[in-house]
Amino acid sequence: MELVDEKTGLRLPNVEEKNTAMFTHLASFGSLIFPFGNIIGPLIVWSLKKDKSDFVDSHGKESINFEITYSIVVFIALAITVYFAVASGIKDDPLGIVMSVVGFIFPIIGYWFFALIAVIVGAVKASKGEYFRYPLRIRFIK
Repeated sequence: MELVDEKTGLRLPNVEEKNTAMFTHLASFGSLIFPFGNIIGPLIVWSLKKDKSDFVDSHGKESINFEITYSIVVFIALAITVYFAVASGIKDDPLGIVMSVVGFIFPIIGYWFFALIAVIVGAVKASKGEYFRYPLRIRFIK
């Protein structure tokens, strides 16, 4: 017997769907183990279960889109930092090198904390059977 939400008319996810959706968010911590694990982990979980549940499909897409956006932001920030550090090094300006690195580290640490909180919120929402949309992400997969 399927349970239906009275407000939205959508089918409520079962325990397995909730756990799988939650794991799509938590799989992004795969970056702690190997490079781009934050994208590969959710992508593997999502691709295995996306056809079996709209709930898992939605959470998987959100997780992957957020992690791709996160990776792009970090890569661009790193590229800008390297550019300014190298330019400062060519000009023999040690203060410029330090400022380039510091200018990279603090915003990225702030963004990392934001991403950490967003992933945890997404996982908690999924475990409760609620849909979740990450803020500040580009929708690559629709």
